Amino acid sequence: LARCSATCSGFFLQFPGQQPWQTALQLLWFMPYILLLTRLLLARTQSQLLTAMITATLATSLGLFLYLVFPIFLSGLFQTLAGTLLNFGLVVAVFNYAAIWRWLQRRCEWVANSRREWLFFNGSFRIINHGFYAGLAGALGVAIVSYITGSHVVSLLFLVLTIAGASVFAQVWWGSKALLRPFGYWGAIIGGVLALGLAVGLFGESLATVALAGVLCAPFVQGLGRLRCLVQGCCHGVATDQRFGIRVWQPQSRVCVLSGLRGRWILNTQLYSIMFNLLLGSLLWALWLAESLPVSLIIGLYLILTGIERFAEDGYRGETQTKVIKGLLESQWVAVT
Repeated sequence: LARCSATCSGFFLQFPGQQPWQTALQLLWFMPYILLLTRLLLARTQSQLLTAMITATLATSLGLFLYLVFPIFLSGLFQTLAGTLLNFGLVVAVFNYAAIWRWLQRRCEWVANSRREWLFFNGSFRIINHGFYAGLAGALGVAIVSYITGSHVVSLLFLVLTIAGASVFAQVWWGSKALLRPFGYWGAIIGGVLALGLAVGLFGESLATVALAGVLCAPFVQGLGRLRCLVQGCCHGVATDQRFGIRVWQPQSRVCVLSGLRGRWILNTQLYSIMFNLLLGSLLWALWLAESLPVSLIIGLYLILTGIERFAEDGYRGETQTKVIKGLLESQWVAVT
């Protein structure tokens, strides 16, 4: 056993060399899965079995994700203690996933109906409250890019060109006074690529470093920016039922103005995007901090996973002006390319 434990790795093979408190804490990691197994075995109806299966699937998936990501940010005893508490908290949360989902839906519904605006100079200038979400997203992006590259000039270059790219793309692709869509996500990507080229060509920055900075900030910027989408009503989902949707009554929302879905239950596609980007951003940061993968692979993972998510998410979009080309929405074709 001593020779095997010196050359092999595994949960149980580490026991002989561990302190009692370490063994006890690691054993606690098994408890949530025992609870999940018990719930599956005690299910007596199809509904109970379905709920238990959903709970087990969510807990296992999120537990695996945390197992991959969480240790990167902590170490030693604190990692073990915090990890154990987090594991229990995860299972408690997953056991109440329906209540948590309803809470998230109601908060998003409040945001979607929270549009306010302030007029100045006899109405020739106005400030809309969803601009604060866009401003916070931009500030976060500048902070992350500055941290990674160490250059404030490069971060401002990214900010200006991504906003310009999103604006131009939206006007060229969807330009109309009626559409009320001033920005386009894929235009921001094009602007970011242009900023990358200028940062490397004009300022001599490292291509890998600048690209990595853009990739590490993009999920969080987009996730925060989705709050603006909720207020504006863009990127909303198709009609659904009460279990999965939110309702919008704000008369200036695109949901009401363009899609004619005022007061109807619609899928909360913005929330799907927020949750995915938070998970993706955490994963990319963990991979970078672990220094276990090449930077090029981290960049590739972002592009591939974001493309897959956008393709799936866009399939549930309910904006009536979006064109359908050979069975796919135009935004899905853009995601594929």
